[in-house]
Amino acid sequence: MQPRAIKIRELFEVCEAASNTYHWSVLQLAQLLAELPYNISFATVMYCITYFMINYDRATTRAGYFWFSYCFLYSTFWTIFGLAITPFVPDAATANIATSFFYSMIMNFSGIFQPKFMCRISPFTYFLQSLLGDILHDRRVTCKETEFNIFSPPDGLTCYYAEGYNNNPNATADYQYLSTVGVSYGQRWRNVGLECAFILFNTAFLLIGFYVFREAK
Repeated sequence: MQPRAIKIRELFEVCEAASNTYHWSVLQLAQLLAELPYNISFATVMYCITYFMINYDRATTRAGYFWFSYCFLYSTFWTIFGLAITPFVPDAATANIATSFFYSMIMNFSGIFQPKFMCRISPFTYFLQSLLGDILHDRRVTCKETEFNIFSPPDGLTCYYAEGYNNNPNATADYQYLSTVGVSYGQRWRNVGLECAFILFNTAFLLIGFYVFREAK
């Protein structure tokens, strides 16, 4: 996607921009709209193969929400994300390096072990919350012994009121506790709104970046 987008950008800068055949924003939006159907279609194929074979909930509200979050919103996000890098780089090789770096940063700061602030600003946090909240809601989760974190509560207290997966609520020592991951089924539409906000931000970043670094020169 990026190599083709950069070639089209170079052609626009050499030929089309001087003739004013069409506006530069039309070029960027056309590239985006041309890529989305392919990416959403292939994501849908992957969804049909994996979602139903794993035997996730097939209710329309659950399966449909998963498709909307993964196939539509997530595909739209990373498509715009990839295109948003191209105005700032001179060639496809640099675009590949920059995309890998920023994509890795977004993934690294979306985990449950990251600082709360960094976790909150990562788009992947909300995509993961949407998908996990949808497929794990009303499902019993049973952990293995090796998956527990063990610690002792303060003196004279038990772990009864601790938050999370509580294997021994009356323990006063060596309490086995698996902390929650901050996922709530009730927040799934909030997550959709935040995902849309990140998509709009990337779109604005793409257009502003092209204007500042390409058109205004």
